[in-house]
Amino acid sequence: MNGMVSNVYLENGIIKKVYLPDEGKYQHRNIKSHWENEVKALKLLKGKKHFPQVITFGNRVIWMTYCGEPLTKKNLPKNWLPQCTEIEKTLHQCKIFHQDLIGKDNIYPHHKNIHVKDGIIYLIDFGIWANKNSAGFQTITDLIKKIHELKPIR
Repeated sequence: MNGMVSNVYLENGIIKKVYLPDEGKYQHRNIKSHWENEVKALKLLKGKKHFPQVITFGNRVIWMTYCGEPLTKKNLPKNWLPQCTEIEKTLHQCKIFHQDLIGKDNIYPHHKNIHVKDGIIYLIDFGIWANKNSAGFQTITDLIKKIHELKPIR
C-alpha cells in the first residue's frame, strides 16, 4: 500500500513500513520527522494491546506486527466501546494525540488508521501524533460511533 509519506508491505505476516526519501516531490513533507515520530510513539506504546508492536527499525524502515484490515461496519467488534475506552486511556497515559483520524477535508468517518484483527481494534500510523490536543481533535470513540450509526448501503 502506498501512502503520502511511506509505502507499507505485508511480508510473511510482518508489516514493513518504508518511509520515502526527503527529496524531489516529497521535499516539502519532512518525511524524516514522520518516521522519527512514529518510532517514538511506538516505543511509548510498547507492550500495549491495541497498537502495532515494533519488531525492529532503522534507516527509515519500521518492521512491526500486522494489525489486520481497516475497520468497516461489517468487521466492527460487538465490544467496540470498551476497546475504544481502553485505547483512549492508554493514549492519555502516554500523552499521545493521534492527529490522523479525520480524512482529507475533514471528511469522516475516516478509518484507514483504525484496523481490526481477530476481533481486536488497533490504532495504527503515528507519523503525525502530538503530545497535546489540537483544534477539532476527534477520538477513536467519536469516529467509531459514526461508523456504528451508518445505515447499510443497499
